[in-house]
Amino acid sequence: MTIVPQEWAEALRAAPDRRVAALVRVRSNAPDDDAVWLAHGVHVRRRYRLLNAVAVEGSAAALLALADEPWVERIEPDLDIRLR
Repeated sequence: MTIVPQEWAEALRAAPDRRVAALVRVRSNAPDDDAVWLAHGVHVRRRYRLLNAVAVEGSAAALLALADEPWVERIEPDLDIRLR
């Protein structure tokens, strides 16, 4: 499985300074301390414990760098979904 979907990764590389919201799916050994996430250049917006995921916001470059962490399973766009 690709950690960052290829098409989205290309868009992130094209605009590394752009602020982006993402959903990071993590393994059980992911850091629980927000300071670790801030050190990676991303701000934790919300934690989803049942999904093992963290909603974050940061630069596109910071998100791509997160993909190198062994505790990251997948990074995908955090999209707004509205029900009618």
